[in-house]
Amino acid sequence: MPNYLTISTFAKLTGLSPKALRLYEQEGLLMPEFTNPKTGYRYYIQAQAPVAERIRLLRSIDMPLRDIRSILIRQDYVTKQSLLQIHERRIEQQIGYYHEALQVLKELRTREIEAYPVAIKTTAKQWVVFIRQQSPLALIEVVRERAFGELYGFLSQAGIVPAGPGFSTNASEGKFEVQDELDWETDWHIDVCVPVTQPVENSRIRSRALPESKVAYALHTGPYEPLFQVYQKISRWLEQQNLTYTGQTREIYHLSLADTQRRNDLKTEVQFCLP
Repeated sequence: MPNYLTISTFAKLTGLSPKALRLYEQEGLLMPEFTNPKTGYRYYIQAQAPVAERIRLLRSIDMPLRDIRSILIRQDYVTKQSLLQIHERRIEQQIGYYHEALQVLKELRTREIEAYPVAIKTTAKQWVVFIRQQSPLALIEVVRERAFGELYGFLSQAGIVPAGPGFSTNASEGKFEVQDELDWETDWHIDVCVPVTQPVENSRIRSRALPESKVAYALHTGPYEPLFQVYQKISRWLEQQNLTYTGQTREIYHLSLADTQRRNDLKTEVQFCLP
């Protein structure tokens, strides 16, 4: 008669919890050697420990249960290596995501210390070509960069050199309100603009002259995600100075994704237009 181990004993032996062992049984990864039909108690044997250890190792690196099942069931080396390589790429993608998230957190901490100095200046009258876009905030970067590509392509074909860095401005009716929390789902209306020296347009791309205007502004270096802090800082600064703004805001991309793929090097100026 085999030397049966209770589920609690087997759990201690393998480093898996009884709850995990029950889950792996349900998923068909590791079945008890014997289940008492009267009591429902599960029993394992020592020879199952290596399989349990393999499952524990693969779960420790967040491999999906379906892939673990395939690795345990399949006998051919090629399939097993393929599944491991797929998860390797999955982990590499996660590392890339968390690395970028870490940089954003560092940027947030830095910006909280630097506090974004705010100043006032006057911008000159300027012709621009622009495309009006509508998008939820979660997709605004993709939509904006696509519009810039279209604008710069149009100007290149027309033999026109941009007269300054591209920028975007809110195009919604009424005053842009700075919120404490970002609404990632609500659609935003923006004009994606490129300065030019003369009006030029087609059926989709329009042009207009922006008047000379006084603006409160601050410069942000790094990824776009923390930009909302700049908006909050300028808004609070205006309140402290007993100043108001027209409701028009702009983001000027002095160094954009078209210039560098290093998001920490991006340079963006936020402007609030003053009366």
